Amino acid sequence: SLVNKWEVFPITALTKECNLCCCGIMYAESANEDVLYWLLNTLSIYPDFISIIMTIITDEDHSFINAFKKWVSSIKKPNVNHVICALHKSRNFSNKLIKYGFSKTQRALLKNLFKIVCYHPNLEYVHKALEKLHNFTPRLTHYIEKYIVPYLKNFSHSYLCNALCHGTNTSSPA
Repeated sequence: SLVNKWEVFPITALTKECNLCCCGIMYAESANEDVLYWLLNTLSIYPDFISIIMTIITDEDHSFINAFKKWVSSIKKPNVNHVICALHKSRNFSNKLIKYGFSKTQRALLKNLFKIVCYHPNLEYVHKALEKLHNFTPRLTHYIEKYIVPYLKNFSHSYLCNALCHGTNTSSPA
């Protein structure tokens, strides 16, 4: 049926020349790790894709994170980086704050701290903001430990120094 909701999976990348580009878009009724792995393998057929792509920037889809890891090991090009879009990460964090029932004032404070984590280049400031977030409530502590800290190297500007992303930690070239 054409009534089904389709998901859009753009592949935003940064080339060796630091050009931000859209390498492809997949529309799928549903996607999982296998489908996303297929997408990356299909793009890999094109020699230009493998030779010039240095960083792929995506949303926080865990299926894509797993597919990317599997794909990078299969192409034997370990210097391809995966950056999680900080804008998407911020939106997911904001939605979690609503789900946890924080007041509007609390959400504003926590979102400002999270913006520091996402976009500030100074690691010391990022650590101070993370500490405040971590100590806010036990429920938020769990979320920070499970969904933020393990992925800092993929989305936090201050942690991206080893990834070729030219300071870019958002996925929309538009």
